[in-house]
Amino acid sequence: MTTSGTTTWNPVRDQILKRSLRLVHAYPATGNPRPEQLIDAKFACNSMLKSWQTDGLLWLKQDATLFLNEGQAVYNLAPTTYTGFSHCATSYVQTTLNGALEVGDSTATLTSVTGISSTDYIGIENDNGIIEWFTGTVSGYDVALSSTIGVACADGNLVYAHTTTTQIQRPTRVEANFKYYNSTAADGTERPIDMVSKSDYDILPSKTSTGKIVQAYYDPQLVCGKLYVWPCADYCGDKLVLTIDRPVDDLLADTETIDAPLEWIEAITYCLADRIAPEYQLPLQERAFLKGEAEKAYNRILSFNREGSIFFEV
Repeated sequence: MTTSGTTTWNPVRDQILKRSLRLVHAYPATGNPRPEQLIDAKFACNSMLKSWQTDGLLWLKQDATLFLNEGQAVYNLAPTTYTGFSHCATSYVQTTLNGALEVGDSTATLTSVTGISSTDYIGIENDNGIIEWFTGTVSGYDVALSSTIGVACADGNLVYAHTTTTQIQRPTRVEANFKYYNSTAADGTERPIDMVSKSDYDILPSKTSTGKIVQAYYDPQLVCGKLYVWPCADYCGDKLVLTIDRPVDDLLADTETIDAPLEWIEAITYCLADRIAPEYQLPLQERAFLKGEAEKAYNRILSFNREGSIFFEV
């Protein structure tokens, strides 16, 4: 037996939309759908995928590091397009200052620039325990900052860098671990954090008290998620390592592939056909059959999507 030896099959958006439309007899297999049919199917597919975000799909989970400030209780989890976003990145570089900075300085000398480029965000720990963020141009070990230092920074203070593309989008859900770093490097200590409800957070005393974070509450809002921590961090070298559910990428161009593993293509196709079936007046018997196929396909792949440990006991 001879096989292709390739595993790169990945249908583009319109191939999936067309199959779903054929399943509801929207157009004959020998023809093409009308433009408005594709537009309606694209809308339905985007709507369906967005609603699936609430199901905790594994491929949407990612780890991200939230950079903390001393005494800050609320962080804005949002993309860079949101004014006032808090820096939370899926990857970053950590180093230190090689030389103190005074108020008004606009060039920082770093201990290392490995992994840092001129398009990155640069965060510098100031002596008030706040991370001041800039963009900058790297030249040797020096970084020309996009604005001046607002508060003096001691020699050896922490410096972080991350790219614009590693900044997260607004999460639909947040889980958390607390990871403690000492002043120079990660020491490997992790503490779990309890994610609590709004009512549980509201009854916590003294929202501005400082210490090691033990609880957090996440409000996804509309365009900017709000993460409330308690108590506030007492050291800006600490970080929250969050496991988040990112949003599904929008379906825009007809040549794009869907933001989902290939194992989900069949379920997406049948579930989309089930969603649009009422618009094409399928007979009830056909609609019932299509609905059954869609539910089987979705439930089968959703069970494959689950994670967790299994314990046996006598």
